[in-house]
Amino acid sequence: TTETVRQLIKWRLERQQHYILTSTTDEEVSICHITPGFDTQEWEVRRVDQETLLTARRVGREIHVSGILDGQTIERILTIDEAPWYQAGSLSLRGFATSGAPETHFWILRPGKFTAHKLHAKREGTELLELDGRVVNTHRIKVGLTGWKAPFWSATYWFRAVDGLFLRYQGASGPPGSPETVVEWVAASDG
Repeated sequence: TTETVRQLIKWRLERQQHYILTSTTDEEVSICHITPGFDTQEWEVRRVDQETLLTARRVGREIHVSGILDGQTIERILTIDEAPWYQAGSLSLRGFATSGAPETHFWILRPGKFTAHKLHAKREGTELLELDGRVVNTHRIKVGLTGWKAPFWSATYWFRAVDGLFLRYQGASGPPGSPETVVEWVAASDG
């Protein structure tokens, strides 16, 4: 939910040699290929109405982005460091949430712009979260920008304490002044 706009996002997680997380809305299909250690290796985005079909792939300390963005062909190489790439925080931060580590750093590509940003995740302790009529013990994780940009954006994730399942996200939907977005887990096919 962003302001008064509510949207259903369907997530499907497959386990093969790695994870494949498919996220589908009415406008977009996003497919992340994620290692067993929760690092993103590849991300594909399809938006039919915006003429977008992009693939981003990690190659060492680079992320290679290619395809069509808003009808225009793009080829980019984004230089990053050795920190992991966590495009789908709902899954990739799961390992951190259950690790007990106090903090971590990771990279993300900004959706729509396909620019790389380094983020900082910090454990804020445990919290009881009411969700779908039940109270669940969670790990609360705050994520924000690094360096001089740190004051300008942050978000909070909640993961179920027992197994790290993503339950909730709350944060600005873009740069300062953007409306807040809340994402909550509402159902799963396997319960």
